[in-house]
Amino acid sequence: MKLLVTGSSGRIGRAAIERLLEEGHEVIGIDEVPSSDMRCPFARVDMRDYGQVLGAVADIESGIDGIVHLAAIVGAKVAASTHIFHTNTAISYNVFQAARIAGIKNIVFASSETLLGVPFDDPPAYFPVDDKLTSKPESSYALSKLVDESVAAEFCRWDPALKMIGLRFSWVKEPHQYDEMRACEDYPGVQKWNLWSYVESPDCA
Repeated sequence: MKLLVTGSSGRIGRAAIERLLEEGHEVIGIDEVPSSDMRCPFARVDMRDYGQVLGAVADIESGIDGIVHLAAIVGAKVAASTHIFHTNTAISYNVFQAARIAGIKNIVFASSETLLGVPFDDPPAYFPVDDKLTSKPESSYALSKLVDESVAAEFCRWDPALKMIGLRFSWVKEPHQYDEMRACEDYPGVQKWNLWSYVESPDCA
């Protein structure tokens, strides 16, 4: 398959590209800057600019089977940030709309478990939690992911042939970052009712 990966220089983006290439797919990355170890063709795009996103997708649209949308600003611990919210929702809308115009029918995008309120200030209504738990975003980042899911649902309603799935990733870390995770024990701000989970970036792919 020929796949376009947004956020190709991020943690999940790099892991996804490596996995897709290993499986024999043709991959094109788009992001604001390339990673130092980029192994596939790359297009430099300001993802906040709809014209640039549309132009990039149009330039490489021929034969694209799907998009893996991973571009976002991460800030799950920042309670209120207009910049994070506006940036993430604009990027996702731009990608979804550009794909729709180009006739690309398959999109996988990164959502987040934080839209459920993770880590919780109070115990959840039931445990283990699942995707039926009522959303309770407690940060601008979490709220942006909730909006992304709603926008994706509307795009699918507009075009029933469009297939989109959002993956609610937990705390994404690199395999070498376990010491950083242990250090969180020293910060009262993360000592909440603790359903605190993580996933290594290679496993996201």
